[in-house]
Amino acid sequence: MKKQLTHSACFPLHYFPPIPWFVAALRYERVYVDADQPYRKQRYHSRAFIKMPNRVLPLTIPVARRSARAPLRDKMVSFAEDWPGQHWRSLQMAYRRSPYYEYYEDRLRPLFEEPAPSLVAHNWRCLRLVAELLNLPQVMEEGAGPAGLDDFRGAFDPSLRQLPPWFEPVPYAQVFPPFAAGLSILDLLFNLGPESLIYLRDAWLGSGVADEEA
Repeated sequence: MKKQLTHSACFPLHYFPPIPWFVAALRYERVYVDADQPYRKQRYHSRAFIKMPNRVLPLTIPVARRSARAPLRDKMVSFAEDWPGQHWRSLQMAYRRSPYYEYYEDRLRPLFEEPAPSLVAHNWRCLRLVAELLNLPQVMEEGAGPAGLDDFRGAFDPSLRQLPPWFEPVPYAQVFPPFAAGLSILDLLFNLGPESLIYLRDAWLGSGVADEEA
């Protein structure tokens, strides 16, 4: 007998989150996004993975060293290097030949022309825009939410080099084969466009937090 699904869940705040993030989020009516977690290096808080020729490339946002031990909410973005320009050029190289690059290009460009100085603020701008482009029906709120929610804050860790067990990485056409699974949601948007939502709904395997055996 399966546990009854809750209507809300808590997720971590990521930079253009990986596809499995949205696969899980679509299971809920209300999604709380927690920006008060401890900051950890080389995590999705400050990096997103895209498909380039012959490799998967991490787009990494550098953070100010003066806040090295600060929690995620207090992290400030470093502009010592032109990372916004580098990220945008990498996206152009990776996806300008994709079916929907021109469809989303003008909506995404302002995020790289005028990025927010705070990591949390920038990630929220990216997340809200993606939710709009996907036409997500979920309500998204900032915070950890009330006690007892399904909790996905520890479900995504790129250092483990493995996908969540409840995610079915069904291959779709990418610009540069071979297929790579679990990339940033941008990869799905550029390649599948309006069909991305269908893919996300079909990619749930049903062995995650929400489907634990009672």
